[in-house]
Amino acid sequence: TAACLAVTDLAAVLLGGAAAVLLWRSFQPALNADAYLSLWPSSLAYLSAFAIFGLYPGALISPVEELRRLVLATSLVSMAAAAALVLSREAAFSRGVLVGSWLLTILCVPSFRSLLRHCFARKPWWGAPVAVLGAGQAGQSVVQRLLLQPELALKPVAFFDDSPSPCQQPFGIPVQGPLAS
Repeated sequence: TAACLAVTDLAAVLLGGAAAVLLWRSFQPALNADAYLSLWPSSLAYLSAFAIFGLYPGALISPVEELRRLVLATSLVSMAAAAALVLSREAAFSRGVLVGSWLLTILCVPSFRSLLRHCFARKPWWGAPVAVLGAGQAGQSVVQRLLLQPELALKPVAFFDDSPSPCQQPFGIPVQGPLAS
């Protein structure tokens, strides 16, 4: 799951940067787009920031919290890149491209992640396995919600209950016991 998210994030960051260069070039035809090819390794800084902000493997984070962390990490890396370019006095890079890249990356990364989740959420290898404590009505309700929302990346694999029935398997998930084990 984390590897898929990282590859998708890398693609989104690279696409955001490339789109910013191409869009800005339509306003400034003299822009040297080839100069930006040397910046591709900086996209790895975004992945590092995303990891530092706890965005991998991506399970157990609400969509709102994930978006907040993505915007914050993207903004910090973009500001650091802009500061490095200003301090290096490199005139070949446009501020318009930097701002455009920041905005497009903020749009692309969550969109690509959403598309990835939509495509892979029902795959058995996607997400994190979870055990539910109690196989009664409350536990079954939790499992039902998790099964109805696979994009949360939480895959129920077992119930633990103090009085398991040997033939009880709500939603096809085995009931183990007891809770103290």
